[in-house]
Amino acid sequence: GRDWETCMTTNDNWGYVRDDNDWLTLDEVVFKLVDIVSKGGNYLLNVGPDAKGNIPEPAVKLLTSVGKWMDVNGEAIYGTQASPFTCRLPWGRCTRKVDGDNTILYLHLFDVPKNGEVLLPGLKNDVLEASLLIGGEKLRVVDSTHGPRILLPKLEARGVSTTMKVRIKGSPEVSELPVLPDSDGVLRLTPGDADVSGQLKLAQRAGIDRITSWEHPEDIVSWEFEAGQSGIYQLRFKGAASEAGQEILIKGVGNLTCKMPKTSNMRREFMMVDVGEVKLEKGKIYRIQLQPVADGWKSANLHSIEIAPVD
Repeated sequence: GRDWETCMTTNDNWGYVRDDNDWLTLDEVVFKLVDIVSKGGNYLLNVGPDAKGNIPEPAVKLLTSVGKWMDVNGEAIYGTQASPFTCRLPWGRCTRKVDGDNTILYLHLFDVPKNGEVLLPGLKNDVLEASLLIGGEKLRVVDSTHGPRILLPKLEARGVSTTMKVRIKGSPEVSELPVLPDSDGVLRLTPGDADVSGQLKLAQRAGIDRITSWEHPEDIVSWEFEAGQSGIYQLRFKGAASEAGQEILIKGVGNLTCKMPKTSNMRREFMMVDVGEVKLEKGKIYRIQLQPVADGWKSANLHSIEIAPVD
């Protein structure tokens, strides 16, 4: 509900540093651009000229490459608004644009779904047409319980991402859904989809989303999710603790206890821990809840939970 922007630089310094050669790649800049615009923000990207006022050659090459990407994908960036979807889109990001009485959704695919389908989770509107932005190839759309599914052709490499253009009737209407499995069947519970209580915060550092300020045992993290198939799943926990031995209780899929892994830098370094196996039923909605065991709790950060079908 307010204007905002993210200020970043093209390497590790805001001014010119001769030995700083840690330049962002085209993929990184485009991903950040699409991510920020999909959330309604502006991307302010800094370049530091040298003592003679010259822009460093690596920065020139980077920005030129971004310009070439924008030449063919700019329609999905300029003049767009934030995504109407509040949940995580496992395949990428979405931007939108008013088109008379209708709306155009631009789908930015960074990960092409393994099942060849792009789900628009919870979308209630009728899809009028769908196509690839480059080349304009028409795409087939089918209805499903959780929203329209766009069937993908066999895609060739299209650079940083594949962009799709979907025209829908009217203004977007999206219903809230539980977290659904990705196209590989894995349930990925991330900070952006979590419900948090107490003094917990959602933060990002070095491009990594995390739940932080987990210093009080009474603070709880939870998600609602729906299993895609019945069977046994392996539950994994990815996090970082300030001290070894801290434990967390996982409720809602059976009571499991997990020791938080200690890392050398709990803001950047996370470890995945196998917690145990759980049994889930297809189509059933679960609420999983994480709460620290008070005895010995200090502080920790949470990266994600994965619940993967056991072959």
